[in-house]
Amino acid sequence: METVIYSCNASLSKEEKISNNLLACRIGETLGVGVTPVVNIKDLTDKGIEKVFNLCDHDEHTGSGLHESVLELEARGIVFTGANSTVLEQFVDKKKWLTRVHGTVLTPANSFSSDSLHAPVILKNRFSHGSMKLTPESVLCRIPDTTDADSYLEEFIEGDEYSYCEVPDIFAVSIKKQVERNKICDFYYKWKRADIETCQLIHHHEIHDIAEKIKNIFGITSYFRIDYRIRNNQLFVFDVNPNCYLGENGTLMKAANLLGITFEETIEKIYT
Repeated sequence: METVIYSCNASLSKEEKISNNLLACRIGETLGVGVTPVVNIKDLTDKGIEKVFNLCDHDEHTGSGLHESVLELEARGIVFTGANSTVLEQFVDKKKWLTRVHGTVLTPANSFSSDSLHAPVILKNRFSHGSMKLTPESVLCRIPDTTDADSYLEEFIEGDEYSYCEVPDIFAVSIKKQVERNKICDFYYKWKRADIETCQLIHHHEIHDIAEKIKNIFGITSYFRIDYRIRNNQLFVFDVNPNCYLGENGTLMKAANLLGITFEETIEKIYT
């Protein structure tokens, strides 16, 4: 029987493909299984496949087809790691899931007047890969007269930024990220800069309650990450990532490392 590590390289840049392939090899070594490079999950043959380690993360690579891939695995009856199709489907439309978490989107353009907004605000895509669509041009200081139906306005929350990371039965903890607290940062600034290395463990009792609520709302049972900021002692969730990135330079593995839990221990727990 074979375990396949699926990393969905079709939509990634050359640099990201190399990084994902190296990560797949590292996971293969950790689990003692062979690494079968697969770009499209439909290219898999059922013969001899027992399990798929789904390395395709939900951090919204455009056109990744993660949800469709998981549907294919479920249809074939193949066991896989990470979130199932029911969970992933709920995260396709960011505006909808934010509404379910907060009761209302932070600052939806169709519900608030410009007078009630604290400038600046951010125009985001409603659908997945919203953060990757954040560019300097999308940062607005006022509500436009018309807003694309596939977009929504999100108020920028100044303040320190944190990530809650959970791997069931191994750890659930928040870390403080070293990003500029009062600056709007695009995806690559926040996640790709080489100098963002130092994180620290932090305890916010409220985020654990919110995490339980999110798990119950969306049926999350596997590993995931919540990104949030705190302003004037009020906590704002602005992202939830089932199937978050598992590389050693990613937030979840940094949290594990700060707790003294190794990469290998984390991967083995996710696999089992």
